Amino acid sequence: MNTSITSKEARKTRADKNSIEPHRVLVTSVLWFDKLSVPALWCIFKKKKGFRNNVVIRFMECTKLGWGLFLCLRFLKIVRDNAFKAEYSMADMRSKNGESLRWEVDRISSEIAIKIAQHLYTSSILYLKIIEFISKDKFSLYIEKLIKKDIYRIIQLLCIIEWNIRKEEKSITHIILWPKYELFEELKAVWPNEKVCIEYYNQFFKRNNLIFALKLIIKNMVDFFERIFFSYLVTGPSKLPMVAVHYAEGINVERRSDLCWYQGSKIDPKFILIYFDLIKQSPSPVSNDVLRQIENIGMQWICLDKRALVNRGVRTWKPNLNEHSFYRHILLKYPMQMLNRLSTERWLFKTSKNLLKKIEYWVAFYKDFNIKVHYDISEIEDPAQSIALELVGGIFIGRQRSEHFWQAISDLGNHHRHVYFAWNNRQPWYLKLDRSRIDYIIISGFPSDSVFSKNKGILYLNVELVL
Repeated sequence: MNTSITSKEARKTRADKNSIEPHRVLVTSVLWFDKLSVPALWCIFKKKKGFRNNVVIRFMECTKLGWGLFLCLRFLKIVRDNAFKAEYSMADMRSKNGESLRWEVDRISSEIAIKIAQHLYTSSILYLKIIEFISKDKFSLYIEKLIKKDIYRIIQLLCIIEWNIRKEEKSITHIILWPKYELFEELKAVWPNEKVCIEYYNQFFKRNNLIFALKLIIKNMVDFFERIFFSYLVTGPSKLPMVAVHYAEGINVERRSDLCWYQGSKIDPKFILIYFDLIKQSPSPVSNDVLRQIENIGMQWICLDKRALVNRGVRTWKPNLNEHSFYRHILLKYPMQMLNRLSTERWLFKTSKNLLKKIEYWVAFYKDFNIKVHYDISEIEDPAQSIALELVGGIFIGRQRSEHFWQAISDLGNHHRHVYFAWNNRQPWYLKLDRSRIDYIIISGFPSDSVFSKNKGILYLNVELVL
């Protein structure tokens, strides 16, 4: 038997040794990154002295530049650590108590977001100033949801690490290295696992922030030139008190519809204004046929974003420039030196400014069209519409779209309604668990029950075909 090893086989053997999975070598520490990038590699280089040998790097994602640089450093033997992309399936992995890891991530991130927010409520001067102007309950939920969105990814990584720890037979130090952001110290103060350390590193620049800033600049420039060269509706077609309906499911009452409540309501159609914008429930542009159907019924319609309609030449509504200045009246009176000292105040200032600008937009819309009732089935991230209606003396109405089976605080509420129509008596309990801000819940049953009678023949036919 020929036992000699060719040079090609030797190179392959050395390559296999370099790609050994972390549990097959003597590993003392595992460094976890959300994204293996150039700043992450710089962090590894700086912290190298603080770790012993046999360190393994795991990451959720990687940039092409970051991975290429890592391979170069490995080739030059500047870095001798192994790096692996973490393989996981949230639906298949289970927590310690047997629940899906996805549920655990939702629950823990919600609980931590509430703890961080409660600390902000007691320590922030700006928070006390904001709630003098807008609803405390709605603004608090808005803050909690934003915090959860910021920390969700890192809590997901924590749960994946805990799952790996339960599968390991030996003790290994796990360290999460995460890009620094404004609420990092608050997150560290309520970090739920003492065995998994969390540290931050500074990024050279935040690519997502740069892209967002560029998009915002382009959007403002386009909006400015469109105001000069194109005509916009700046006042409503009627001064009658109107009902605004957000177009999401359509106007066909023979299926799920935004007008399921209209038949038998005895509301004059001229008091109803249907508005269009871009939302996930209705991503396709609305055709001219739908616009003609609305007009034939006798209702009015308005477009808030020209991309929502097939006919891009339709005039859209825009608020008057600088008509309202809520955020200037509130935020410009805030002592700016606090923003330089406290990162939490900078974060709160930025998020408050965004919310107040949205409130200004909707106040202008409701005043221009004299909206007193706003009906919307969409789940909404922020309470801007609800707060704006309170400022103009209107109410915000929503309804249940599907049955929910939430666990306690597994999700933070998307409902900022004054009145909410529910299917059954279970829904109020779920809405209370997820901290939704609803003034009145009316149990009305399934809102589209008329669909069954209108499609009776089709239903019978489908049953016969199945039988």
